[in-house]
Amino acid sequence: MTMRRTTALLWGVAANAVLTGGAAAQQREAPEPDSSGVALLEEVVVTADRAETPIGTAVGAVTRLDAAELDVTRFSGVAEALRLVPGFTMVDRDGSGLDPQPIVRGFYGGGEAEYVVVLVDGKPLNALQSGIMTWELLPPSSIEAVEVVRGGSSSLYGDAAIGGVVNFISAGRAAPGGHLRVLGAGNGLLRGGARLTGRLGGRTWAVEAAGLRSDGFRDHGARAVANAGLQVDIVTGERRTVSVSLRSTWRDLEQPGPLPAADLALDRSASDVFYRFDGTDDRVHALDLDASTALGDAAELTARVTTEARRSTDARTVALAPDFADTKERELATDRIGGTAQVVWSAPGLPLRHRVVAGVEASAGRLASDYYPVVAGARSDYAASDGARGAIDQNGEGSRRSGAGFAQVEVWPVSALRISLGVRYDRLSDRYDTRAPSPTDRLEATHSAVSPKAGASLRWLDTPEAVGSVYATVGRSFKAPTPDQLFDQRTIPLPFPPFAATTSNPALVPQRGVSLEVGAYQGVAVGGGAAGGTVSVYQMDMRDELDFDLTTLRYVNLGRSRHRGVEAGFRLRGAGPLSGYATWTLQSATSRAGGNAGRSLKAIPRHGWKGGLTAALGPRVEAAVDLTRQSGAWLDDENTMPLPAFTRADARVTVEVPGGRAFLEARNLLDAHYSTTGFPDPSGSGTMSYYYPGAGRTLGAGIELRR
Repeated sequence: MTMRRTTALLWGVAANAVLTGGAAAQQREAPEPDSSGVALLEEVVVTADRAETPIGTAVGAVTRLDAAELDVTRFSGVAEALRLVPGFTMVDRDGSGLDPQPIVRGFYGGGEAEYVVVLVDGKPLNALQSGIMTWELLPPSSIEAVEVVRGGSSSLYGDAAIGGVVNFISAGRAAPGGHLRVLGAGNGLLRGGARLTGRLGGRTWAVEAAGLRSDGFRDHGARAVANAGLQVDIVTGERRTVSVSLRSTWRDLEQPGPLPAADLALDRSASDVFYRFDGTDDRVHALDLDASTALGDAAELTARVTTEARRSTDARTVALAPDFADTKERELATDRIGGTAQVVWSAPGLPLRHRVVAGVEASAGRLASDYYPVVAGARSDYAASDGARGAIDQNGEGSRRSGAGFAQVEVWPVSALRISLGVRYDRLSDRYDTRAPSPTDRLEATHSAVSPKAGASLRWLDTPEAVGSVYATVGRSFKAPTPDQLFDQRTIPLPFPPFAATTSNPALVPQRGVSLEVGAYQGVAVGGGAAGGTVSVYQMDMRDELDFDLTTLRYVNLGRSRHRGVEAGFRLRGAGPLSGYATWTLQSATSRAGGNAGRSLKAIPRHGWKGGLTAALGPRVEAAVDLTRQSGAWLDDENTMPLPAFTRADARVTVEVPGGRAFLEARNLLDAHYSTTGFPDPSGSGTMSYYYPGAGRTLGAGIELRR
């Protein structure tokens, strides 16, 4: 299917959702429990089932964070809120939380891929060529809630939904008014955002702008980001809705890179000279269309179309030995269009209550990649270089096209028992044509997967004071290799024939896994508020797991691995002057093949503890403290080089002022020295390691105004 035909098809589906049928009805929700229950388990989420479902009836691990809980994003952006979610570990590559990467259930892409599907209002944000999420696409002022589904979700979301799905809910339909937030902090950090919502001619509109600049905690760590957005509800009504939105992000940032252990001991804010030219300059522009219409009295059709254009220039260094590195600059252009159409159908009048969710997805994207050499050699060569790039080194063009169909059937044999059965079929087609250094035959790869899932949830306790449910689910998930993992042309110099090699591998196949999970939700009324707890125990057996082999400097399918773990969380809300949360994560990701069978996969923390307490110190003053601890990670596959454990404390004080709030914040209050991740010497010396250090104590202050 050509790009033009794919575009016409997707826009046609969206138009059909707007224009079909006059006998329409509102969206049909899942059957609600008979009891009012406890608020924390009656929160309605959409992401887990692609349709509205109370958390207490979910057949998987689901968390929803509201606007109050998203307050932690003031310092470091929306990804910071994910540390409140059980099972999520965030790696700070820049040390300040501005360049985070998630580790979920023992899956970590190391900055080269992503094992989490990230959405905004159901529309994908992960980059076409790598799957990596750029968190700065989402300024905090634009988000009012986030829904997180942990564990394999390929039966509904397809490729890469192995660790989970994160769906950010935008504030586009907020009540008319304005919102302004400004924060200043150490290391030259200045973050601001403004949002204005109103009505004109019966239509709701929202416009927003946000910006960030920072000198960086480390040398060569400055960054500047600007966001702009517009959303307009073209049609609003009980029977039909249509909205359009535009999003643009500009980023210009330096990347300080990892620090050798010896340099880290001297100055954690330094940057190795090898990385003095590393940085990214990119532009992302997206146009989205959302539409829904009711079909008769029992069903609703929704359709989404998103188009995206990215242009970036990225200089990146690969350290091949303690005293030798190679830096290249890449110019990358990607364009894609994608969309989904789905029907949610339920008929509560039938003897057996049920709901059916079924739909199709399609996307088409293309990329053009150019590589230029910058410098290669020892530190003296880097110190003497002016960073000017040479003539084009490698050049090519490629594409990725995908299509999928999915269906999920849910039945309630009795009001307390929900059974869910789902399946999805995905097909991905990739191609790449090299143009330089010499034209070659077209490289192609086609992969497909069938991802079934079955689960059940039982509400075993249901009173006005307490509710409780248990669930079990089994399913299959997959992750296809990214276009970069398959075809990236970047070469790495070698001291032996053939004297250069590429890290990509067109022979890669998707990694696939079978998962089993059981869990429980519990909620109780406490002192006028609510307390809720969740626990999940899981195991996922993977085969053909994708990883980067430091011995061959190439992506490979490792063989087999097993991911096991326990995730527990507790939340307290509205119980007098106190509220809080606590989570504990145990994740064991081990190899089951080769010489490292039985050993832990590198860079995965075994234990993670997080907790926070918020107290009202008066009618207008609130104070909060958060603690984060990680331990049990290894830098190498042989498990001979441990990553030191760390504990970090953060604090904030919020004071209500006329028209809004003022706040003081401290990140790493106790000035702990720590690194969230690292790796061993790629040359295999076994005696040297590299780290990404965390920032020291950072203080900030700001104000938020609303009307």
